[in-house]
Amino acid sequence: MFFCRIVRTLVFALSLSATRVIAPLYHNPDSTCAAWDSYTKIIQNHPHTTFYTIINPNHGPGTANSQPRGGYQACVQNLRPSANPNAIVLGYVDTKSASTVLADIDTYAGWQPTYRPTGIFLDNVTATAENLEMYSGYVSHAKSKGFTFTGLNAGGPADATYFPLVDLINTYSGAYSSFNPTSFSSSANSDSTPISKQSVWLFDTSPSTIGSSSGLLNQLGAAGLGAVFMSNETTAVGLSGLPPNFAAFVGDVATAKNLAPSSSSGPSASSSSQAIVGGVLGGLVVFLVLVVIVLCMRRRKHPSEMTPFQVATPTNPACDASINAPPDLWPPRGSEGTFPGEPSIASDPVMSGKRALMFATTPPSMHQSLRGTHSPSPSASDSSPAAHTIYSSSATSDAGASSEDWDRLMLAQQNPPPYSPNPTQH
Repeated sequence: MFFCRIVRTLVFALSLSATRVIAPLYHNPDSTCAAWDSYTKIIQNHPHTTFYTIINPNHGPGTANSQPRGGYQACVQNLRPSANPNAIVLGYVDTKSASTVLADIDTYAGWQPTYRPTGIFLDNVTATAENLEMYSGYVSHAKSKGFTFTGLNAGGPADATYFPLVDLINTYSGAYSSFNPTSFSSSANSDSTPISKQSVWLFDTSPSTIGSSSGLLNQLGAAGLGAVFMSNETTAVGLSGLPPNFAAFVGDVATAKNLAPSSSSGPSASSSSQAIVGGVLGGLVVFLVLVVIVLCMRRRKHPSEMTPFQVATPTNPACDASINAPPDLWPPRGSEGTFPGEPSIASDPVMSGKRALMFATTPPSMHQSLRGTHSPSPSASDSSPAAHTIYSSSATSDAGASSEDWDRLMLAQQNPPPYSPNPTQH
């Protein structure tokens, strides 16, 4: 069971979209959350796509050590629906004024858990080597407050020293027409500056382009871009709601995983080839994992059952008759309390030999018959009994069964058929 759960988790992780959606949700929700409803529905409709949603109540969290307005208290939890465990909410913090950065982080940290952000998004970051110590202090403070995700908006290339520090860095924020997707080549995507930790914000995009951007998104997905956002507004400051055709845009992002651009050359082509190979290998892994899941589910539906103990039942009529016969047909005691051929122990109440074996292998309902008095054995004048002779207590029975019958009887006694607890049914 535990192994099956692990496999299901692996399959779910493999199914996640390679490129994620980042959305600066800077407009306020009303008390009914209607202003955010269309966005929350998009999140719910794409459970395998990761969403980074940035909230900005009042150019930050608002007054220091305060709680947000009622709309945020009621609606932030809708940005993390149970239908999509990959939705992450980030609290906006402007770093232009260094004196308020730590206070803003503390204010977000003081919000109630139901509407508290998952992480912090630091805006207006100048990601140079000289400023690393300052921003490192902000990030460390956020982590100390329990925030598990940190993002930076550098708006351009960031120094390589920032990438180990945070989870996501926005390295392009500008017009769609000026963006060159081939810029994410080997020079921008290296071990020190992985593109998987980078995002791009494309502004001044026509609504028709936002709704039909699969070509660009496939190229960015093949390169391994971390997250993307597109808007018809000129800057993030002017955002007053979701961009037009945003649902179609998210659909294109969700299908852009492991896809290569239709035509490319140079370093970009190399990245695309690697993406294709990675996609094929990933598909094989998914197939093998699915096979294991099917086997696990079949095992759950058809659990192994214990095979009941099979009791050997004699088929010889003579043995059947001897087993089912009344107690007075069992072998009698000799004249001195023993079976024929055994030493006389007239006064000893302890049974021994064949009689003890018979007592141990018969059902309790027959014990009294073995203890009781039976008809005497043949007279002393009779010839000595043959070995393994079985006497009947009937007055007319002077002869015994053969040794073969005795062996069968012993087998039946050692492997008796099941008896009912009601003695009357024997």
